[in-house]
Amino acid sequence: MKQQRPSLNRQFEFDPIGFAQWLFNERTSRGWSTRDLSQRAGISQPYVVALERARAGEERRGPTPTVDVVAALAHALDKNILDMFVYSLRPVAQHVLLVTQGSATPPLDILRAESGETVDNWVHPITLHRERSTTYDQKKITKQLNTEIVAMKDQIDGKNVGLVFTETSNVMQYVSNPQSVIDFEHKWAHVVAEAVKSVGGHAAWNVCVYTATSMQQLPHGEKSANELFDTHSEIWFASGDEVTIGDTAKQKILQLVA
Repeated sequence: MKQQRPSLNRQFEFDPIGFAQWLFNERTSRGWSTRDLSQRAGISQPYVVALERARAGEERRGPTPTVDVVAALAHALDKNILDMFVYSLRPVAQHVLLVTQGSATPPLDILRAESGETVDNWVHPITLHRERSTTYDQKKITKQLNTEIVAMKDQIDGKNVGLVFTETSNVMQYVSNPQSVIDFEHKWAHVVAEAVKSVGGHAAWNVCVYTATSMQQLPHGEKSANELFDTHSEIWFASGDEVTIGDTAKQKILQLVA
């Protein structure tokens, strides 16, 4: 597989749920109360409680600890502070538009090469369109996604996962409202993230695969393509064994829909 530029440097963010679970396990394995840990670390008990609260998925309510707090907890638990960052960070979620042309390299080959070690498990393929209805129903798709994710709990729980959705191109060829598919992309990253979080995982990569043919059949051509660009964090174009990313990929895709 050839690329026109090196792989991106992946960004990471604080993982409140993973950190909370690790902190809870370390504290309880020692038989300590939250007060015991707070006294040993020199931080307040309510703050320890708040950090652990995210175990229940309430990450928006919990604080993001400073480096000083992480260092204090590392000292109290007799842990290497660098090791603690393994439990404190997760890859920033990526919502990728991948357009494939001709005999493109299989999506997983592309994704594994580009994502490096930021994914524990790839989930592929995911079947959501159980009924060949002529109407694209966003509520039904959301419900089916949640059903599929719950069935994959063992593969997802506690993992940074990558999910690959390849059905979109086929669906757009037979539904009567293909624009609804594009409209759903505005919410898709959030819908996927919430479904994966509900079973204890993190959607590190959410990849929507469109074929070149389906891009050429977009309901509003260049306007629809630009809408897809705006709703994805990364744009990739794969043709044969060559992969382009970013502005170069956008240019190649716009040439398809011109």
